[in-house]
Amino acid sequence: MEGLKHIHEPGSVHYDVKLQNVLVFDGEVKIADFGLTKEKGEKHAKCESRGTSLFMSPESVNDNEYEPPTDIWALGCAVVEMVTGKPACDVSNGSSILKLLIRIGVGEELPRFQKNYRKRGRTFWRSALLRIPRTSGALICF
Repeated sequence: MEGLKHIHEPGSVHYDVKLQNVLVFDGEVKIADFGLTKEKGEKHAKCESRGTSLFMSPESVNDNEYEPPTDIWALGCAVVEMVTGKPACDVSNGSSILKLLIRIGVGEELPRFQKNYRKRGRTFWRSALLRIPRTSGALICF
């Protein structure tokens, strides 16, 4: 969270928060791979997909919107995977990226997490994995 705060405060968005981009050295946690980082509010080409599908937020899939909440969503997915050992979204062998993006973008499904975890963990996941309702029509790009 401190790393994302450091990225977001000056007005940037990482775009690719995932476990592979979180490094641990002697107990210090560092965020890596800033290749996709852009300024908050910077416009993107229509249907430009940024980041890793398993960590994309509904607003990034639907509206091509990449703002600080998209990094928080991705962090929530990463924490689910760290705790459970499985991706936050159910992807079985043979699942297509297209079907995954449709489920993320227009499905009601939220990334899975166990209900028997401590209240603090559940509160974090509910806050990080918050679907932001949009009044505009969904634009799902593939």
